[in-house]
Amino acid sequence: MGEKIGPFILGETLGEGSTGKVKLAVHKDTNQTVAIKIINKSILTNKPSLRRKVEREIAVMKLISHKHVIRLFDVLQTKKYLFLIIEHVEGGELFDYIVNKGRLSTEEAFQIFRQIIIGVEYCHNNLICHRDLKPENLLLDKNNNIKIADFGMASLMEEDKLLETSCGSPHYASPEVVKGLRYNGMEADVWSCGVVLFALLTGRLPFDDDNLQNLLKKVKAGLYQMPSFLSDDVKDLIARMLTMEPEKRIKIKEIKRHPWWRSMEKAMADNGMADTNETQSEENHQNTCAENRDVKTDSEDQQQQSKKENIDETSAVTSPSDDSDAAATGAIYCVSRNDLDSDVLKTMQEMGWNDEEKLFEALELPEKNIETVLYNLLLKRKKESGSLSVESFAPKLAVGLANPLTDGVDKGEQLRKKLQEATQKYLETKRQEQEQEKSQDSRNRTQTVSNWFSFWKRKKPVPREEDIGSHFGLHSNKSQKEILDELARAFQVLQIHWNLASESVVQAKCACGDILVVFDITINSLPSKEGFLLNFARQSGEVYQARVLFDCLTDELNI
Repeated sequence: MGEKIGPFILGETLGEGSTGKVKLAVHKDTNQTVAIKIINKSILTNKPSLRRKVEREIAVMKLISHKHVIRLFDVLQTKKYLFLIIEHVEGGELFDYIVNKGRLSTEEAFQIFRQIIIGVEYCHNNLICHRDLKPENLLLDKNNNIKIADFGMASLMEEDKLLETSCGSPHYASPEVVKGLRYNGMEADVWSCGVVLFALLTGRLPFDDDNLQNLLKKVKAGLYQMPSFLSDDVKDLIARMLTMEPEKRIKIKEIKRHPWWRSMEKAMADNGMADTNETQSEENHQNTCAENRDVKTDSEDQQQQSKKENIDETSAVTSPSDDSDAAATGAIYCVSRNDLDSDVLKTMQEMGWNDEEKLFEALELPEKNIETVLYNLLLKRKKESGSLSVESFAPKLAVGLANPLTDGVDKGEQLRKKLQEATQKYLETKRQEQEQEKSQDSRNRTQTVSNWFSFWKRKKPVPREEDIGSHFGLHSNKSQKEILDELARAFQVLQIHWNLASESVVQAKCACGDILVVFDITINSLPSKEGFLLNFARQSGEVYQARVLFDCLTDELNI
């Protein structure tokens, strides 16, 4: 049996981002396949306000439901980790699809772009800005329908307020974000969608350079070349999406009224494509919604019956699959506090809206705000399920006090398996690169393919020693003796040979066949009683092998 997270059995690793790994998993009772994103909680430990913000965003993500947005089913937790239980999409990344196919036909590019815009519009209607829209975060299902994924950079944002955190990927980030200015997240998302549309139609990126600083200069100046083979209408749309001044940039609703959009919708309808695809997509959405209701954790009430027959079909809270603003958010309430639902209000207060008077004032405002959006989403959930509880949205304990990553697992064997897999992947990638270099004549390749392949190599590089340092670090507030005792315990669990070179230096060796990774771990005290810094200096083994060992150690250590 594989590793367990609550009722889920983990499988292969699907990917790895800045906040953690994403693994395939299967529910032990229902056999439903999901993806689980594993986030180390240490990034939230010292920032209670950030933690509360993340909890609120998770709550909203669990409430929203749209056919072109990845679904967050649940959130589990242990002492060290958050586990986001996410809808699994089997078609892979749009990035890989474009790399394999190259430039898409206008019809296929529009179909994909249309679904992206509809999904982004739904998020914006719920005041969610994605802030990291790119082909790697746009997934395709088995029918090549889009699912917007990875909301790790997402933020709740009211329409008249600006954000400050610079985030996202430089190739897709808007000039105002790259410049470090305060920005409107919705306008920044439109820019990213414009870059994606350009890539779909041309097979390359508008802003690209081998040198990062040169790339950023191009983005800040809005310097790119529009291909001559594009139609005038789509050139105009791209130009309006990639407008430097955010306030002059085209809005989502205007994109859907643009001549190119309307002409493409008409052409697809005339060819019998649009209605068929939308009908199939809607059927899939309904099936997915039915399946989503079956994804439960052990802490949920398995006996709860759906009470959909009690939903008032004429209610102002409409189906989220409808593309309209009202449907995406539910009604924008402006009612007396006496008419507000008490269960919903109680849940919102338990989720962090503790000031009752300010909450009432926000819900009585005529314009849309975070409080009215969340209120309507919660009210819709209550109408659908017949009950409402904050426990449905808070992270749950995965399995008691035990770490589910360790149950029934030989961690020493697991570490060595990861080292072998990393080495095999590295060698295979090097072999493929060598074959590609031999078979490709760079002088005869088209500029489009050349630019895209160059971009692909930079986006998914093989780790090189000259690019990545040989030192890793950890901070601990425990005493030096406690640190040494915990290191000794972790080494024993992971079956790592070690010896104490001095009072503050430990040498650790991990052997696996021809692979030998050696760390010198120095424990340095910090001034003003700020704890200790553990410096892991690689003495032997490749950098990518050292990273595997370091990651396994940090997962095991409790310091």
